[in-house]
Amino acid sequence: MALSVVVVIALKALRRNAMRTSLTALGIIIGVAAVIVMVAIGAGAQASIEGQIRSAGSNIVTVSAGSGGFGPVRQGQGAVTTLTADDAAAILRELPGIRYLSPGLNTRSQLVSQASNWNAQVQGTGADLPAIRSWPMEFGAFFTEQDVTRAARVLVLGAVARDQLFGGGVDPTGATVRIRNQPFRGTGVLSRKGQAAMGQDQDDTAIVPYTTVQKRILGVQHVMSITVSAEDGIPLDGLSQQITALLRTRHRTQADDQDDFTVRTLEEMASVLTSTTETMTWLLAS
Repeated sequence: MALSVVVVIALKALRRNAMRTSLTALGIIIGVAAVIVMVAIGAGAQASIEGQIRSAGSNIVTVSAGSGGFGPVRQGQGAVTTLTADDAAAILRELPGIRYLSPGLNTRSQLVSQASNWNAQVQGTGADLPAIRSWPMEFGAFFTEQDVTRAARVLVLGAVARDQLFGGGVDPTGATVRIRNQPFRGTGVLSRKGQAAMGQDQDDTAIVPYTTVQKRILGVQHVMSITVSAEDGIPLDGLSQQITALLRTRHRTQADDQDDFTVRTLEEMASVLTSTTETMTWLLAS
C-alpha cells in the first residue's frame, strides 16, 4: 500500500473521531509542555544559584573556626577561638599562589545615625575584601590597610543599611554612625549585590576593619574566618590541602585529632547546591 494512501486513510480516521483526536493531542501537548517547563525551571534555578555564588567572588577558599572534636564534645563552626590573624598572616606568607586575603569577624549591632537607627550585621574584614568579592564602591572608598593596622573607627555601609540610616541614593561619606556608643566615620557605600546563595541580604551590612571589631567592639583576639582569593590557574583543592596542613602544624594538632577549623571552596558549595537542583528537576520531569 502506498504511503499516500496510508496518510489519506489516517486523516479520514482522525476526522471521523474529532473529539478523541483533540483530547489525545491535548494530552500530548500538555505532557510535553510540562516536561519543558520543569526542565526550564530547574535550569533557571541552577543558573541563579551559580550566579549568586559567582557574586561572592572568584577562586575563593574560606577557612572557618570550629568543626573540631574536643574529647566527647564536638563543636561546630564559630564555636572555638583557635583561629587568629597570625594564622592568616602565615597563610599569606608561606603559601604560594594567593592573591588576596582577609580575616573576618562578625557580630550584630544597632547602627545609629543622626536621623535614624538600624540593626544590621557588622562585618570585620581586611582591606582586601572588595578585591576578593569583586565588589565595587557606589560612593567613597573602602578603608585602607593603615586603618586595619591602627583599628580605626571607620566603616563602609552596604546599600540597604545606607538606605535605612540616610535614605536611598544618599552619599554618607564623612557622616558619623555610632556602633555601641562609639562614633565611626563613614568612608563610602558598596554597590548593591543582592541576596547571597544561602539567602542572606549581602547589602544589609556595615563593614569595619576586623581589628576594630576585635579591640573596640567585642574585645577578643581571635577571628571567625579567613577568606583567601587564589591567583588564576591555582587548583583550589590543592590550596585547601596546603592550608589544612599549615594550620594543623600551627595549631599543633596531633595525627589522630580532628581539625579545629573547616576549609571550604566555593566550588564545593556550588556543587552541592546545583546537584540538589538537578535532582529535583529530573524528579519532577520524570
